[in-house]
Amino acid sequence: MDSTYRSADGSAAGQARYRIRVRGHLDKRRSTWFEGMTITREPAGQTLLTGEVVDQAALYGLLGRVRDLGLTLIALQRIEGGTGAGRPAHQDEDAVRAALAPAR
Repeated sequence: MDSTYRSADGSAAGQARYRIRVRGHLDKRRSTWFEGMTITREPAGQTLLTGEVVDQAALYGLLGRVRDLGLTLIALQRIEGGTGAGRPAHQDEDAVRAALAPAR
């Protein structure tokens, strides 16, 4: 039996598709930290991470890895039409602020 809470459209609650852009290119060794994400090295010296994120906790985890690797976060975007479309954008901004805040 699947105990995952599902929204009215049948998708897992909280799940959404995200695009995370960072400065620099990830080497293969570090790219394993973002398993499940599609990693695209762009000519402008940036890396684009794209994929499904199951919930806010997983998003915080990804952003924490960006911070731990010393990468500069350029952009975080929830991709419209993903399974989490319709969630207020401020929740994503709050996740970015919290994940990039210095540890206490």
